[in-house]
Amino acid sequence: MEIKFDVKMTAQTMYDFMLYHSYRNFQGVFGTFLGVAVLILAVMTFGDVSTGYTILYLAFAVIFLVYTPLGLYTKAKRQVAMTPAFKKPITYILSPDGIATEQDGNKAQAKWSDIYKVRKTKKSLLLYLNKVNAVILPVESMDSKYDDVVACIREHVPENRVRIKDQAAPEK
Repeated sequence: MEIKFDVKMTAQTMYDFMLYHSYRNFQGVFGTFLGVAVLILAVMTFGDVSTGYTILYLAFAVIFLVYTPLGLYTKAKRQVAMTPAFKKPITYILSPDGIATEQDGNKAQAKWSDIYKVRKTKKSLLLYLNKVNAVILPVESMDSKYDDVVACIREHVPENRVRIKDQAAPEK
């Protein structure tokens, strides 16, 4: 069985991937923990230390908790705007042989055995080819094919590499 759908990459979809990728590792978790800790420190020491220290604590909290996500959004927006491949829809074809892409007559294919891991975010299925690079499949692009796509992935990728919560296609 072949499953075919088109994907138009958006800044929001890329941002969803970047957030997931950035905050699912030690550095992302540690940065968030540090931001919350510094914010608590600012509140707990307010009035006991000079105003300069309180402002400094708050500035660090803002950097860790606000600046990083905003920076990721800016980066996602720029990446989508500057990448020629994202200007037009990409056709994805899932088959027993693997996952193929087509765009403007160019074709590429990855075997199912090339998939390092599969993860689900609120907006996308991420098929990692290595620790950093992933095929991003926005759920909204799949329409009614979401359940078929998940079934195909589960059939061809080893179970220990797939983390997709069992659920029906998300409502739009």
